[in-house]
Amino acid sequence: MKNENMTGLELGKEEKTIHTIENMYQAYYPLLFSIGYRMTGSVMDTEDLIQDTIFKAIQSVEWKVIENKQAYLCKMLSRRCLDYLKSATKQRETYIGEWLPEPILYNESNDFPEQKLEEKESIGFAYLHMLEKLTATERVVFLLREVFQHEYQEIADVVNKSEVNCRKVYSRAKAKLHNIERDPLIDHRQNQQLIHQFISALNIGDEIKLSQLLADDVVIYSDGGGKVMAATRPINNLSRVLPFLLGIVRKTRDYTYEIKVINGQPGVLFFRDEQLVSVCQYTWINQQIKQLHFLLNPDKLRYIATQLETSKFI
Repeated sequence: MKNENMTGLELGKEEKTIHTIENMYQAYYPLLFSIGYRMTGSVMDTEDLIQDTIFKAIQSVEWKVIENKQAYLCKMLSRRCLDYLKSATKQRETYIGEWLPEPILYNESNDFPEQKLEEKESIGFAYLHMLEKLTATERVVFLLREVFQHEYQEIADVVNKSEVNCRKVYSRAKAKLHNIERDPLIDHRQNQQLIHQFISALNIGDEIKLSQLLADDVVIYSDGGGKVMAATRPINNLSRVLPFLLGIVRKTRDYTYEIKVINGQPGVLFFRDEQLVSVCQYTWINQQIKQLHFLLNPDKLRYIATQLETSKFI
């Protein structure tokens, strides 16, 4: 609402500012979101950081004379993400259970800069969960170099370190993640077929089929955030995972599910009484499930529930 005491000149400036912000969102939001979400794992925090970045940018003295505005915004956002991560790291250390990223629905025909399968993998639950092993600086350096292909000179300017130090930070981050087995990506149709097979076997309690679909060293990660019942520690190995899953199914026969593109890969939305209660994403290796990530924290389901209601996919 406009202030009635504003002069015509002030109103004109406000309208121009609003128009500038709208244009900037239209031009830069997709790229800024892809950076911010990978760094934070939180949709709401990413949107707050983007808004703050854009407001601060247009208020800066040098904004009008900056030639590469996209690079300038990416640098500003990355710095804000670094500060965010330093604070969030302490909070996540006291988080109840596993911390998993906030899920998002993707449209198959999106025009995001996410066209390669490798790029889509870098927003998956497994990938973002893996990044929790890194420090704030390691995560920013690793993502800027590994995913966004930034030069070390650019990265050094973001994290306020020398290029030599950034190379060392990147190598250290790679070493921390070196022993983590990565999923050779399969196409969406094959992924969906495997998911249907898995859920069908679960529903009828087919232990033989489930044993074929689950790897011997399968792991379940659950995020209830202390808000709902969920395993607070990873559940390891087929001998524990199988009875755990069958036990859940026996207790929750009234659920329905939908397969959607979640965080760039097919995943499952579980509903009870038409209410979204869980999101699950699978990591497949050699057509067997290596990891299951269950998001049950209702606070983290709000955004994706809104997407379902409004059909507003990314």
